Order: sequence, then structure tokens, then C-alpha cells
Amino acid sequence: MLVANLAALFAKGCEWRGLDKAAVLAVDLDFQAPGLHFYDFAARFDEPEITVAGESVSGWKEALIAIEKRPIGVLHWLSAISEAIYQKICADFPDPASYPDTESLARIVTDFSTKILKGDVNRSEIQSAEAHIVRVSSSNASDLILLPAAHPRQDGYSDKLLDFDYLNIFEDLGGYAALDALYAYVLSKFLDGQPRKRVLLDQGGGLNIPGVINWGFSDHHVIVSGLNKQHRAGLICMLEEDSLKEKPVSVVLSQYGARRLAAGPVSDREIFLNSDEIRRKLSKKLTSNSGIPVNHIHLVDFELDAVGEEYFFPEDSDAFDELVNIAVTIERQGEPVETGKSVHIEGLSEKDYSVLRVLGEYVGTENESPSGALGGFTAWLRETLGSGCKVQGYAATHDQIRDIVSSEKSGDAACPWESLKPTGSGDIIRLDSAPNSDCVGHFSLADFDIVAMPLYLAEQAQAEAYLDALRGYDDKGGKPIEKIETADALGSIGEAYAKESIHGWENYARSMYDGQPTLLGYPLFVDHQLLVINQKNLDKHFKDDYQNSELREFRGFSDPADLIAAARVAHENARKNKDATSQQLLLTLTRDSVARWYEWKTLMALMGAASEPSSHRALQAYRKLCGDAHDKSKDADWDVAHQVFFSDEEAGMLLIWPDAIPLKARGEDKKHYQYIRPPGIARFEECWLLTIPKGRGADRPSTESVESLLRRFLTYEAQQIYLEQGGLPVHKRILRSIENWQRFAFLPPLEWRQADRGKSEATRYKNVAQREQDLEAIDEIVLASQGFRIKQDC
Repeated sequence: MLVANLAALFAKGCEWRGLDKAAVLAVDLDFQAPGLHFYDFAARFDEPEITVAGESVSGWKEALIAIEKRPIGVLHWLSAISEAIYQKICADFPDPASYPDTESLARIVTDFSTKILKGDVNRSEIQSAEAHIVRVSSSNASDLILLPAAHPRQDGYSDKLLDFDYLNIFEDLGGYAALDALYAYVLSKFLDGQPRKRVLLDQGGGLNIPGVINWGFSDHHVIVSGLNKQHRAGLICMLEEDSLKEKPVSVVLSQYGARRLAAGPVSDREIFLNSDEIRRKLSKKLTSNSGIPVNHIHLVDFELDAVGEEYFFPEDSDAFDELVNIAVTIERQGEPVETGKSVHIEGLSEKDYSVLRVLGEYVGTENESPSGALGGFTAWLRETLGSGCKVQGYAATHDQIRDIVSSEKSGDAACPWESLKPTGSGDIIRLDSAPNSDCVGHFSLADFDIVAMPLYLAEQAQAEAYLDALRGYDDKGGKPIEKIETADALGSIGEAYAKESIHGWENYARSMYDGQPTLLGYPLFVDHQLLVINQKNLDKHFKDDYQNSELREFRGFSDPADLIAAARVAHENARKNKDATSQQLLLTLTRDSVARWYEWKTLMALMGAASEPSSHRALQAYRKLCGDAHDKSKDADWDVAHQVFFSDEEAGMLLIWPDAIPLKARGEDKKHYQYIRPPGIARFEECWLLTIPKGRGADRPSTESVESLLRRFLTYEAQQIYLEQGGLPVHKRILRSIENWQRFAFLPPLEWRQADRGKSEATRYKNVAQREQDLEAIDEIVLASQGFRIKQDC
């Protein structure tokens, strides 16, 4: 299955990952279980033309019939090299054992190729290569040539297989030379003139003679293994062979099932971690004992359809993405990409200006340095630019950033920079930390070099001409503007890489203005709220109370009614026992807070209020949740909510934006936090963009140099650093990484796009006045819910 999928991939290429099309020769040496020819390669190409032994056929079904009716395959070709024919052909050759070691194989190959394949010998004495070739040509791919092993239903197949003598063929009759000559002849005869050629050699499982043969020919070994004891033992045995240590080796762990457990509709992290334990231990053994690099260990998900048929991975699947990663690894031949953690960008050094200023949203808890996306991004900037450039992050609330974007004040050197001090032990400064409470009013967009803002503000700033024009990755000719390399692509990345790899690039970062596509900014994060549970607080006692109250077991949050019921039970428990307030749902209900509006949109989407008939029911459900919420909800915005839930641990449930999870709440000692996709058919999604303000002073770094940084921020390596430093990556491969899912519990449920594709509510919210009207309406609902709650208590 892997060889078939790789063959089709190499033939078609993957432009956005830098994988150019290549002519492919795929050879099946698994004589005991021939199978490569059963894969319908024609289905992967546009308007394919298929020939079998030089004769055209109308489709793959007809090709299989043709292979079955004739003695086609490498087994038949090699069997024709009988001792008598070999001695007659090679009578004038010296004994291969007498050839000098340094040239014996090359001489045998040359002599064999000349004598047999190029016509110096009567071709009736040995089957021609053409008689065994299956060829697929297409307008959207390079040619693919298949040399099958045989067909199990061919007449005489069983006898031919039982009579085949590997040792005689490959030790006495120059079988190595014959195969090498065959491959060389097919490549030169049928694929001559094609700039790139790749030969893929397939074999049976375990240690066997065809495996030894293929190892001798190959430049890169790929071992496919399952995860049961049999496969693991065989894999470790193979990796102990000295011959495998001479060339690059990749290991593909196939039919892995735990990803579905982690990113399913109702995920249980403990079940996922237990299911993933075997893979973790095996990967550790492969890297520490066998010396396999981490990026050479690949994981292909369990595909149910692959159990019952010859299967090609869909191009929008995680398995196909991993297939491309395998191909990229093979093309690199084990050489690491030279991305470098520290780079020099012209115009970004201390001699050019004093400091690179970055403004973003505040995330954190009391007396701690701001973290979140701003913390992760500035940490990456410092690591990337090194000591030659000073980076200073400034944190503001969502509403403060909105006020700065809306301000008509131009950049002013009189800003009170010196009065601002870092918060906590970190080095990010809160704009409202100055003694002057109106400090934020002194700033404008142009005072900062990079500003992170939500999409609706970026669109507003663009409309007001407050942002510099961005070029993106490609010039007008479609070529990369600058050379930027990354580990998961070949060559320099461009616009196509961003389009395929980065969440939010097409949906949010690029917009249409005056009929022209415009790049507003570079995505900082794209997410929707998750439901986080403190499992220490929602313990067995809560589950017992839930069963007594609801007359059913607590099975998590599979639909919206479960959230309403859990909030109701927690509230009833808190009424009876003040210590039980730690079980309650914490909402952000403080008046005039943008946090309340965002939470309102999430809950309305969760309750299905996207359609008008369901709005009334959604409002009733929201009122119930407000009435059953934790007492501290009424004064809670995001800061208070994070403090109460993560630092004080006084609540059991919270709706949290993953980009806003404080860095200290993401540590290894926080395993009692379980993150769940809120039940419901839709998600209210938001995107923040990194923008470059217009009108910055002449002493500031140029737009070109700053945008060069932002391009690098979206590479695979940069996004991994960003994640580890507190950010929320937008790179799809980072979000899908099982290794990251082990460490960051909020990532699996965030990768909801695979399970709920097409059901998200990707909302572009432009009308700030409408938001104010929503907040007024929410006030009325909250007041009504408080009255409802008082009535309940009475």
C-alpha cells in the first residue's frame, strides 16, 4: 500500500511542498504475495493511457485480466534465466568471482545489459523486458511503469514459484546484474528524457532474500511496521542489521488508531494516552537504541477502507500529508534542512533602531508575565533574531487594542515608554501598567512595528488605510520573493505552501478590496472555544450526584443538553454545600466585556441558534446556564476567569479560548485539565492576524524587513517553537502531530476540522455597533436569569 501510494505521489508531485513530478518505475519482488498490480493507478490520474506488454487497454480492470492471462512479471523474467541459457550467453565472460572487487558488479551489469537487453543475443532465448511492463501515462503526471511480481491466478504460477531458486539465480547466475540491467534498460528505453526518475522496490515482510536484493540497490530504506508484538520484534531485528546502518532509514508505523480517539466527537485523554503508550515506547527505542532520527519516524493512521481493498489515501487526509512527509524525507536523503534558529534580516539590528515593538492581547493570571500568543510570538522573535536585535512585547486587552486601532492619533515619539514596566518575572509590558491610568490613550498603531488584532479590526484598519501593504510569499510572476526553507518542504516555500499548510490563510488573511486580493496580515492563531474540565473537582461525588439528579450516568458532554444538565447539578450541589462551588460552570458575565459577547456567540452556535427557529430555545438554554453559573461569573472577564479557574481552581467547568490558556496552565503537572470540543453542530471561530501599521517613523524597521520575519513565522520549525513558548500554532502539521498531542491536551479537540468538516461557523464580524446591541440584549437575559435563579432558590 505504501509503495503504491508513493509511486502515485512521485508521479503526480506535490507542488506546494516542492516535490516535482518524477517518472516512476515501481517493481514488485514479493513473489509469494504479489499485489502491487492490484492497485488502480489509473484512478489517480487524469485521462490515463494504459498499456500492458505494449498493448493498449481501456482501464485497470482490463489490465488485470491481461496480466492474469500471460506470464507477466519479474518472477517469470528471472525464471527464464536458466543455467544453460546463462552459460550460452555469457560463455565469453570470466567467472564473476574472478572480477576485481571494485569493478565486478559494474562489469557484470554492463556485460549482461549489452548481451541480453540491447539485442546482441537472440531475444527468443529470453523474454524481453517489454513483455512485462505495465505503463500509465497521463496529462497531469509523469509516466509510471510497473513491473509486477506475477499474478497468483496465472497458469503455472504455483509451480513457477516453487521451482524458483533464489540462491541459484542470485549467486550462480548473476541475478543482481540481471535486475540492475533490467532497471537501467527500462529507465533508458521508456523514461529517457524525463528530468526526474524514481525507482521504488517492493518486497515481502521480514528478513528475506528479496529484501537483501533491494537493500543492495536502494539509496533509502523504508520499513513499514504495525504496532503489535510481532511487528515490533521484527522491526527491531531488522534495524540491528549492519547493512541498514550504511544508508538513511525511515520507519513508517502503519494503521495507527489512537488519533481517532483523541480527536473524536467525545475525546477522553486518558484513553488516548493509554492507547498511544506502545507507540511512544517504540518511538523512543527507535531513536535512542537504533539511531533513527525523530523526523524519520512516520505515522499513518488507521484507514478502515484499507482493510478491505487496495487503497489510496485521499489527498485531504492526515495519512496523505504524512505520505508527502515520507517523500520529502526520502528526497533529502537524511540531510537536515538548513533553516537555522537565528537569522540575519537586513534592516533588523540594534544599529538600525532601538527596539522592535510588538503589540498583542494580554493573556495571563495575576502577578504573572503575560503569555499566550503574544508571549510565544515574542519568544520566537528573540530566538530568531538573536542578540543583534532587541524585541519588546506590549500587552493590552482586546478592547484597548480596539481603541488603539480606532484612534486617529498618529505615531508620536512622546509616548510614555519609560513609565511602562514588565509584569511579573517576564519581560512583556502591559500598556496599562503606567502610573497614568489613561496611558493607553497616548498610543496609536504607528507606535508599534507589529500589531496583533482580530480579523474585524484588521478589516477596519485596512479600510481606514492604517496598515502597510503586504506582498505575501510570491512576486507577481508567482515566484518566491525570498529563499525561506522549512523541514516539511523542498526548496523555498511560496504562496501555495501558505495556502495548504496554514489555517486561516485563505479564509481570513486574504480578503478582496476593490476587486483585488489583499493580504491583511499573517495568521497568529485561528481557534474556537473549548470546554475545559477540572477533573479533580468533577470527581466521583459529582458523578454520583449527577446520576441521582438526572437518573442517568454522567458520560461526558456528547450534546448540548449534557452541558446544561452538568451546570444544573453543580449548582444544586453548591446550594446544599458551599464547598461544592468548585464544581460549577464559570461564565464571563461582567457587563460591557467583549469576553461575554464572544462567549455568547459560542453558546448560541453550540445551541444551534444559527437558524431562526432554534433561537428561542437557544436563549432559554443560555438563561438556564447563566442562572446555574458560578457566583464569580457576574464579575468575570477573561482575566478573572483564568485566575479563578486555573490559579485558584475554584470552578469545575469553563469555556476557554485555546490561544488564551496561560503558559503555567499548560505544564506537565496540569494533567487534571481535560479539554473537550463543546457539543453542538457549529463552532464560533475567530482569527487574529499579525499586521504592520502604516506611518511608522523613518527610524523604524522597514516593512520589507518586518514582513520577512512574518513569512518565516509560518514555517514548521517556527510554529513548533511558538507552541512550546505559549502560542497556538496555525500550521496544520503542528496541530496534527501526535507528539504535540501528548504534551498539549488542548490540541486534539481543537483539530475538529477533520471530524466536523464543513460544519464550522467561520464568522467575519465587522459591525462593532451590532456587538454593542448584542451586549445590551445579553444584559437583559442575564438579569432575567438572576431572577429565575432567585425564584429557584426560594
